[in-house]
Amino acid sequence: MSTLPERHEKRCLNCSSLIYGRYCQTCGQENVQHKMTLFGMIKHFVFDLLHFDGKFFNTISTLFRQPGKVPLEYVTGKRVKYLEPFRMYIFCSTVFFIFFFSFFNNQAVKVKGDIGDPITATEANPIKDTIRNVTIVNGFYVDSFSSFAALQETYTKRGEGDKISIWAKLLLKKYYSYPPEIRGNSKYFGKLLSNEISHKFPQIIFCILPFFVGVLQLLYRKNKQYAYSDHGIFTLYMFSLTFIFILGVQMILWVLHYVPSSVIRVSFSLIFFFLYHALFFRALKRFYAQSWKKTFLKYLLLIFINFILALVIFLIYTILTFLIL
Repeated sequence: MSTLPERHEKRCLNCSSLIYGRYCQTCGQENVQHKMTLFGMIKHFVFDLLHFDGKFFNTISTLFRQPGKVPLEYVTGKRVKYLEPFRMYIFCSTVFFIFFFSFFNNQAVKVKGDIGDPITATEANPIKDTIRNVTIVNGFYVDSFSSFAALQETYTKRGEGDKISIWAKLLLKKYYSYPPEIRGNSKYFGKLLSNEISHKFPQIIFCILPFFVGVLQLLYRKNKQYAYSDHGIFTLYMFSLTFIFILGVQMILWVLHYVPSSVIRVSFSLIFFFLYHALFFRALKRFYAQSWKKTFLKYLLLIFINFILALVIFLIYTILTFLIL
């Protein structure tokens, strides 16, 4: 319910139906004054923000305190006090990747090197032919060509065009897509590729979601009370918990980075690792209400199968992104 004053007229502005109460019984629109003052707009914005925050903090705290309770209550109809699963996922993933790219993965790629770290002749090209002194990419000498088209034309004139395989063409096209200052330097070329790959993680994780849900449906196929969408609700909430958990752990480990003892950092990392799996395992147990033994075996299968699927999706996505697109 908004904080806007209710209209005295009892005719809906949206569908013209007669209204009994604050909401239209036909279309559901709230019967409030549609013209707002500047103060009214600010007040409405603050209310909506605090209302969102209230739902968010209630949802995230319940996810941690009672794993599995939020998706269980949501699929059974108790939804008012929780943030919707998809909005929860979008919000948590957005916050996570903003922090991740801003603070934990902020090594910029510089074409001319860092200050006081000039590019030397020995590091300029990683793979050298000792006689010709040129860079070799997949068996092709590429330093003397300005583009892939020039290289292909030269090899065709020599009658060696058939030597360029499909894989080599994809690799060489990607190589020539970067400026000469970048592609000629192994250090910065590697950084650039690493940054490009890491910035694809949000899309890759989003692609993993339907497969994760599919594995859950496969493992709990005998549980007829849950449809694919119910497994999806569980997955969205648990992925949201994962984002917030990893973000919190990264912040703690960032602080512990200044602790001289590596034993402390490793100990905390192990504690967080087992704590996360304990949360996820407990959520499975509460949501699907199966025995501890069955839940444990299915949890191991869930982790193993999705690890393989995630690896395959990552490899496919990387190939499509960096060699074709």
